[in-house]
Amino acid sequence: QPTTAPSPTPSYQPTPLPTSESSQSSQPSCSHSPTGAPSGAGDSGVNLFYPDWIGIDGCRNDGNEPEYMAVDPAQWLFSTKAACCETYFGGYNYQKCMRISPPGQDGCNSGSMLFYPDWHGVNRGCVDDGEEPYYMLSNHKFFMFNTREECCKTFYSWDYYTCTGTTPALTNGDYYPNWTRSIETTTCVNDGNQPAFMFDNQSWYFAPTLRECCKKHMHWKFNECIGDS
Repeated sequence: QPTTAPSPTPSYQPTPLPTSESSQSSQPSCSHSPTGAPSGAGDSGVNLFYPDWIGIDGCRNDGNEPEYMAVDPAQWLFSTKAACCETYFGGYNYQKCMRISPPGQDGCNSGSMLFYPDWHGVNRGCVDDGEEPYYMLSNHKFFMFNTREECCKTFYSWDYYTCTGTTPALTNGDYYPNWTRSIETTTCVNDGNQPAFMFDNQSWYFAPTLRECCKKHMHWKFNECIGDS
């Protein structure tokens, strides 16, 4: 028997994102970025809405806003058609503005808010409350996304499942080392309360049986771990 117990937590960080996800979003992918572009490459494919008095007399999001609007996004650009229509086509023109579907528009964000990283809030994921800071609005193709999944993959890949609020299917059993307990009571359990980071490296953290989990993670107290002390 060793004289000291090993550290209750691993000394390394899990891989940032699983190579395949068993839980797929029900939302369509609205990203227009080139296939294979790395996370955070700088173009989410999102276009914001702007008022178009010359063409359709409504709001477009085709990415062709005039330069004076592009350089002053806080004044002219909006993450939803409703916000644009309410600001520049209020009153009796509002419903007409909302009904217009101009050619070439990005239909993905015609009604919903866009997602952005919540660094200035609780910082646990991406939100779509329309309260994005000015610098994110100014660089919306980098910071803003049509889906939560795209935003989480770019800015919270290290805690992707917490960010998206999803749980992937277990592929290597459901027993895991419960390092949240004290060193004396640390053991293997299958209570479903495993930390999210363990999903990113299931072959290491999980095991199909209590015995296998104890052998892998609690070999220094194996008999106690399996309940045979």
